[in-house]
Amino acid sequence: MSFESIDFKCKEHVIWYFLKASDPLRKINLSHYDFQFMSNMQSLTHEKKEITSNQAALFDKLISKYRKQLASHGIINLEELKELPWQSTVVPSLPKYTNANVDFDSKENLLTIRVPFKKDFINKFRTTLANPWQWNGDKKRYECPPSSIALRVAYTRLPNFFTTVYHNEINTIITQLEKEKATKKHWNPTLVLSNGKYEITSSNEILDNLLSGITLDNSPKCLYKMSTLGINVDEEIIGDDAKLKFASSQTVEVDVDDDLTTVLEWITELECNTIYCGGLSFSTNTYNSPIKYANDVISALKEKNFNTVFVRNKIESSEVPTSDKSLPMYLQIHSSDIDHDQFHSNLAMGKILIIKNKRPLEVK
Repeated sequence: MSFESIDFKCKEHVIWYFLKASDPLRKINLSHYDFQFMSNMQSLTHEKKEITSNQAALFDKLISKYRKQLASHGIINLEELKELPWQSTVVPSLPKYTNANVDFDSKENLLTIRVPFKKDFINKFRTTLANPWQWNGDKKRYECPPSSIALRVAYTRLPNFFTTVYHNEINTIITQLEKEKATKKHWNPTLVLSNGKYEITSSNEILDNLLSGITLDNSPKCLYKMSTLGINVDEEIIGDDAKLKFASSQTVEVDVDDDLTTVLEWITELECNTIYCGGLSFSTNTYNSPIKYANDVISALKEKNFNTVFVRNKIESSEVPTSDKSLPMYLQIHSSDIDHDQFHSNLAMGKILIIKNKRPLEVK
C-alpha cells in the first residue's frame, strides 16, 4: 500500500496512514498518547479483529483533531474518512470500561480506582494536591491505603470526568456520607455566626491547630485569614458588603476602572506588600506592556508602592518573600491560563486577582 497514493477503503487504512505519517519524514506529529492509542488500535484490529464503540468514537475525534495536518497532505474531506466502515467488529463498550470504578481490595487492604483512558483526567489527577493515589501499571489501576483523604480526592475529582460507581464497602460509606451531606448546610469548613458566637463548622484537627490563638470575627483581616486557610465564610456574615466579599474570596475579578483603586486600598489594609503580575500581558521585569490597560494596572501598583514582581511562567519558591506580614498576591489579565495548582506550600498566594476590562474598543 503506497503512502502517497493510498485509497482508503476502511478505518484500518486510516490507522495505517496515521502511524506511517507519524514517521519523522512524513510530517504528521502525533502526541505521545495519541500514538500509543493508535498503535494499540492497530494491534487490536490485526489480532483480535474487535474494538469497542468507545475506541471507535475516540478515533473519529482524533481524525478531527489532526484535520490541519491531514489537509497539508491533501486530505480535506474528513467526513468521508469518518464514514468509512471498520473491517473489525465494533462491540458496545461495557459500563465497567466507561465508568470510574472505586472499590476496596480486602486482600491487599487497598482502595482502588479503575478508569478508562482519558488524558485530561490523567493530567488533572496527577497534579491534584495532597493526592495519595498511585498508579499501578501492572494492575492498570490507581491504589492507596484506606483514608478519608483518598476517598475525598476520588469523590471530588472523578465525577468531573466520568460517571462514578462505588462498589461494596465504599458504596456503603459514600451513601451514608451523601445522606449526611443532604442534611448539613455546610459540608466544608466554614466560618459561621451561631448564637452570637463565631465558630468553624465541619472543621478538622489540622485546622483547629492552625486556628489556635486566632480571634474569630467578621473583620476583613479575619475573613482574609479564613480564605488563605481554605475556609469558607457563611453568606450571612458577608451580606452585601463588597469589602468582606473581597476579603473572604480566594479568586477575585477586578474591573480596571470601577474597582482597582478601591481593591488596592483594601489589599494595603490586609498588609500585603508584594503582588506578582503574571501571564503574557505583562513583559518580564519591565513596566511596559503591549496592552494599554495592563499599563494602567502597573501604574496603579507603582503609585501604591507595592513590590511588583513580573513573571511569565511559573513562580520559583526562591522569588517569594518570607518577611512580609501577609502572603503575596497574584494578579493577571484574563483567567483562562492560570495554573491554580501551583499556588500552594512555599508558593502560596493570598489571593488571585483577575483584571477585567469593560472599556469599549476603539475602531480606527
